[in-house]
Amino acid sequence: MDSVKTKGVASEKKDDKPMSVEQYQRQWEQLMDDTAKQIQKIRDDEQARKAAQTSR
Repeated sequence: MDSVKTKGVASEKKDDKPMSVEQYQRQWEQLMDDTAKQIQKIRDDEQARKAAQTSR
């Protein structure tokens, strides 16, 4: 699985010490926020596509 390519995702740094709970929570919140934005963009694009089809 090491050969899997990700696009636009920075690889995690492997530190000797584990991340703090606060860091983990911040990363999780950022991930959820990014995911919500992506979902909203997809919904907006779908809605625009439907509107364009009905206006023809």
